[in-house]
Amino acid sequence: MLNGRAIYIWRLKNVVGVGTVDDVVQKATRAKISSLWVKIADGSRGFENTKGAVGKLLQDLVTIGVDTPSARRDQVRHPILCV
Repeated sequence: MLNGRAIYIWRLKNVVGVGTVDDVVQKATRAKISSLWVKIADGSRGFENTKGAVGKLLQDLVTIGVDTPSARRDQVRHPILCV
């Protein structure tokens, strides 16, 4: 069971805008959002959030979510769920 508040991101580039993925995480933290859900597929086809420059943003967002230096790889600081 998930606890806390979550937000579903349909179009990642619209959420990031001219900012950075760090800005998105900081904004989510201030809003007490505990997890971000990002759309990655439409049926069996990959969605725009996984392709090109936006795909790189998604990778960066997932990397920020995992606190690898001080935690096990499976511990998540800000869960990024790709759905």
